[in-house]
Amino acid sequence: MNAIAETYDPHSSFFSPEKMNQFQAELTSEREIFGVNFNKNRSGDFEITNVYPGSSAWLSGEIHEGDILLCLKFGNGIKHNLEGLTLLQVNNLFAENKQTVLELTVKNNQQVESIVILEKGKVYSDEDIVKTAILQGDKKIGYISLPDFYTNETDTTNLGCANDIAKAIIKMKLENIEGLILDLRNNGGGSLREAIDLSGIFIDYGPILINCDEEENVYSLKDMNRGTVYRGPLVVMINQYSASASEIVAASLQDYNRALIVGQTSYGKATAQFILPLDSNRIDSEWGYIKITNLGLYRVDLTTNQKRGVLPDIRLEEVGSAEFESEKSYANAIVLDSISKKIYYTPLPKLEFTEAKEKSHIRQNQSVYLQKEKEFNNEMEELVSKLKSRELSLDDRLEIFKQIESRWLVMNKNETTFDRTFEIAFLQKDNDIYSMSPFLGKYREHFKEKLEVDYGLIETYSILLDYIK
Repeated sequence: MNAIAETYDPHSSFFSPEKMNQFQAELTSEREIFGVNFNKNRSGDFEITNVYPGSSAWLSGEIHEGDILLCLKFGNGIKHNLEGLTLLQVNNLFAENKQTVLELTVKNNQQVESIVILEKGKVYSDEDIVKTAILQGDKKIGYISLPDFYTNETDTTNLGCANDIAKAIIKMKLENIEGLILDLRNNGGGSLREAIDLSGIFIDYGPILINCDEEENVYSLKDMNRGTVYRGPLVVMINQYSASASEIVAASLQDYNRALIVGQTSYGKATAQFILPLDSNRIDSEWGYIKITNLGLYRVDLTTNQKRGVLPDIRLEEVGSAEFESEKSYANAIVLDSISKKIYYTPLPKLEFTEAKEKSHIRQNQSVYLQKEKEFNNEMEELVSKLKSRELSLDDRLEIFKQIESRWLVMNKNETTFDRTFEIAFLQKDNDIYSMSPFLGKYREHFKEKLEVDYGLIETYSILLDYIK
């Protein structure tokens, strides 16, 4: 099925029951997990990189970041010694196992080995939930990060991300914010309905996007709610990994002249999929499911983001590799035809951001941080290209690896080369909740540390100040 489906479309595929559960979990704010993340370090060991607050691993108090994972045993099964296994093989052990009890053998920094028993359980996931902050500088700016468009299709008492953002904005307005940044960077999409509802928070009324189905029927999807939650200055941040639902929101707010789009050109996925059980009687879930592309998505100006992406109004310099995967990278990516439909929408007056764009260009050209990042990337590309030579001896290769590791250590300090023009605070309405939970407090601490060294956010804050002026 995958061989057939993926011949025609990179987003159509077969879902096993396990993969279906994983897919559904991606659209919620909870995870059923043991609570450890790991990666293979430069020494070839499986190093624990994260322990989820509130999980069985966290509550045990016996597992910490930096510990080395030696053995796995699921339920009453065999014990897997991880020595010699690849990262993919170990990930597959977790993916293929349905047991709810896991025995880990770990080694801590003092080289002491211990066995820890974990139970799988539902844990609040901060990775997939709306996060907020107040950036306090020359002006008080609200900041909202949305990692993906989560929803709850069955429990209407637990609403999705659009409702969470609306509530966050109301709290921010009580603190008299003078502008708002909505961060959709690295947001790969999710619920189409949530994307429409989120756009409606900032748009009074009207069409958000246009669909063309498999029978070439063309119809528009609208924000049916009159009024807006927020009418002040708005910036939406995107990058090359903002896809699908993220692009719907960015494009609609751009077409309505409602927001300034800042960042890099987005991924370029403008198709939607639906999922069907292979057992049409819905009795035997073991048959699995099929995810099939059934819609092409168009902006209200009748253009499409497919294989094109959303073009930012003000571009942020991308300091990573220029080569990244996007929709147009796929030879089998669907090409959407042009459509014809009468669409009536009322955009706001055209945004004037020429001066803000010019000032941002000057700042980025003069940035010591960006200059060092570019130099670092050039050095890395040169070192990696040397490794491709078949004439290198083992000693030569080891020396190059040492140089790469040494440069990484130096670049980790590059974050000190830019000035942050704001302090990070949090919503007063949320402080009591976070103070009562050590798990939420730990998430908030990590979130703040990340924002403090986010060059893109720091530049976007300056752009919004110039735009407001």
